[in-house]
Amino acid sequence: MEARCHCKNISIRIDHRPSQLTSCNCSFCYRIGALWGYFEPHEVDVYVEDKTAAGAYCHGDMYIRFHHCSSCGCTTHYTMTDKSQKQKVAVNFRMVGSALCDDIEVKLFDGANRSGFVR
Repeated sequence: MEARCHCKNISIRIDHRPSQLTSCNCSFCYRIGALWGYFEPHEVDVYVEDKTAAGAYCHGDMYIRFHHCSSCGCTTHYTMTDKSQKQKVAVNFRMVGSALCDDIEVKLFDGANRSGFVR
């Protein structure tokens, strides 16, 4: 399975579909409308054609590094910074064709109030 930004500068290959996706309402995820699928770092391969057009952003507690394409503006995935004890990669499934993920359960995470999953 492959996730790609709009201009195809960043592509992410994963070997399986997640059992669920997460929709988070924190101040960042809400704005970008992401649906996150979570993976171990060894399960994800990220390819960048033009590395000068790949950017990253950290906010708040600095535990998460959001990666995006500077050319088309798509947020493709996030990784954990060294501050986090658990390393994982979250792939934005909005970068995957909807036919490949429409049947995956979506859980709602209340990141705005830091209260965890609400459904």
